[in-house]
Amino acid sequence: MLEVLSVEEGYWFVNQLGSLFAAHLNNEVQDKFVAEFNKADSKFRRLLLHLVLPYFSDITTEVFSEDAISFILADLSREASVYSYRGHLLGNTATEQFVTERLLPLLPDAKQPLLKNLHEVLRQAGSRHGKRYVLE
Repeated sequence: MLEVLSVEEGYWFVNQLGSLFAAHLNNEVQDKFVAEFNKADSKFRRLLLHLVLPYFSDITTEVFSEDAISFILADLSREASVYSYRGHLLGNTATEQFVTERLLPLLPDAKQPLLKNLHEVLRQAGSRHGKRYVLE
């Protein structure tokens, strides 16, 4: 859905909704967005992944179900999945433990575009953590 939504069709507007939700919805309502994302059969997952959840500043990877984590990691295999206004959800939410246990072990066997996307997510997370996880 996101791949076919052009600027003319409202991509910018939809993207700004995530910012609006983060700024004006209380934590209880934001938690409902996370709960929807954690549902394996949610038809809104990709939308939440790219346009809503990256704006939520108070969440970490600890709030995601294992199935949601698998969905996010699978998204890293898509070309340019990490380049958006707010960065990738993993870049914004990955804890140091998540980086160490889940992301860094993917590097040795990663092929493009996963490798490039992993590097960007690790750069984003490292910026938040005050660390450099990979050399550019």
